[in-house]
Amino acid sequence: MKKKLIRENVQLAHIKINQLKTLKLKIEEIVIPAFDELQVGQFKTELLNDILNGEGDIIKSMVQRQAEHAINEMKSPSVRKTILANVERSFIDFQKVCEKVSNFKGIELLTFNRCSFCYDFVRC
Repeated sequence: MKKKLIRENVQLAHIKINQLKTLKLKIEEIVIPAFDELQVGQFKTELLNDILNGEGDIIKSMVQRQAEHAINEMKSPSVRKTILANVERSFIDFQKVCEKVSNFKGIELLTFNRCSFCYDFVRC
């Protein structure tokens, strides 16, 4: 197994770094403000992983819990239904915003493997 030094991959490393910077900017400029509009809490790394690697199930459950709490006092079934439909639409809009960054989620980072002898990480 030949070890590759990072300096052998300088151009590739710069490409990856630029991709990650672009992803970071898109998350800060698009995803986080859209999440803040949902008003369900503070944006955390766990939620970012849920968006990029999943379907947003954690955020959807947060939105639904807040909506169900809000409509507990509503007596009219039609008002409840309207509120829940609006909440669902808000989450779908949020998912559409997240799709704008989905093309960046496949950024392949430099892969490192753990050496079975010394347990250090090496580039293969």
